[in-house]
Amino acid sequence: MSRQQSQKVATAVITLIALIVILPIIFVIGFLVYNGIGAISWEFLSQPPRNGMTEGGLLPAILGTIFLTLGTAVAAIPLGIGAAIYLAEYASDNRLTRTIRLAIVNLAGIPPSFTACLAWARLCCFSTLAPPSWLAR
Repeated sequence: MSRQQSQKVATAVITLIALIVILPIIFVIGFLVYNGIGAISWEFLSQPPRNGMTEGGLLPAILGTIFLTLGTAVAAIPLGIGAAIYLAEYASDNRLTRTIRLAIVNLAGIPPSFTACLAWARLCCFSTLAPPSWLAR
């Protein structure tokens, strides 16, 4: 088998595997949109919950997400830019800066949700803090 043929076979196999992975995701999203689009209205998006959170809307959750994102950006952007400038312009090449650069490269390649799971496991499972009660069920 020539190099071009093996490349075509590999491309076809990878494409098939990608479709096998993506199609269930598309199906679930389509199912949720099809069955849930009727519940979305302006009242649902713009009203706070009422009657013991069994009726009403999502306004506090939407605003909380926006404020949390803005607050995080206000804190993280200047810190990140300052650290980048320091590392690129002023920091000497020593073991600490090499370790920091390695950590930056590694964190850039790992999904944030996986990093959060590792941090949560470190905090809850390997410390004196007890895990949440819902986890013990």
